[in-house]
Amino acid sequence: MDLDVLIINGCSVLFWNHDPKEKVKPDRGNLGLDWARSLMTKDGPLNAILGYRYRSPLDVPLGNRIMEAMAKAIVSDLGTDWDRYARKWLEINSSIDRQHGVGWSAAALDGQGYWYINTLAAEGAHGKPIKAVGYNPGREQGAIMGPFPIPDASV
Repeated sequence: MDLDVLIINGCSVLFWNHDPKEKVKPDRGNLGLDWARSLMTKDGPLNAILGYRYRSPLDVPLGNRIMEAMAKAIVSDLGTDWDRYARKWLEINSSIDRQHGVGWSAAALDGQGYWYINTLAAEGAHGKPIKAVGYNPGREQGAIMGPFPIPDASV
């Protein structure tokens, strides 16, 4: 199998509370750290894993637009420049979904660390907003956060 980057359009798959002072939400664990084991820097086969910390967008209309934009970026710009995939993923999610904010739940793992989009709230269960972990009021909403080092001990 020759797989370099994995994109998962699934809810909470890449959730990780990188700030030990901030209480982890009881409705989710640090699933992102489990996926980090699959990175080449952790002896796995992948250069990057792209997905979501909270809710992922439905295929229609936003999920399809996000994936189409990422596919175009891979073909026209990124190629095998694996160090740029995480940031590009977040840029695409942040720019496409400024109106709804669902794409602001995007996150990524790569050899540089953990990335996410700065947002005050995310959509939780049954559409109820919840405070997003890692929100930085000193940075603009929609700003790209990271990379934050992925711990070796937990992985």
